[in-house]
Amino acid sequence: MKVRLGLKERICLSDLLASYKANFVTIKAFKKFSDDIQFTEEEVKEHKIDYSMVGDSQRVVWSVEAEKTEIEVDTGEIMTVEVQKLLKDLNKSNSLEVRHISLYEKFVEAPKAV
Repeated sequence: MKVRLGLKERICLSDLLASYKANFVTIKAFKKFSDDIQFTEEEVKEHKIDYSMVGDSQRVVWSVEAEKTEIEVDTGEIMTVEVQKLLKDLNKSNSLEVRHISLYEKFVEAPKAV
């Protein structure tokens, strides 16, 4: 599945997948997907992306223009299913947050419409 992801969505996905565990085949697909959604050195410079720690939390800031920036990522069948499972599990446990809405729409709702 090809999906367009903005900066916030890429950060949110990285957070969701931070403690991801799976079998060997799935974790290899995860590694590729994780690499694909990470910020490149060029993006960091161009969009003035800055990471800092605030207490125990990591904070990420970027330029206003970066809000409109998206990349297209091919999630592949394995990671599409895995991300859908993660988001559906959050929904079932009433643990979805506002920051998950666009990801839920793109990974869970949009494929139903196709």
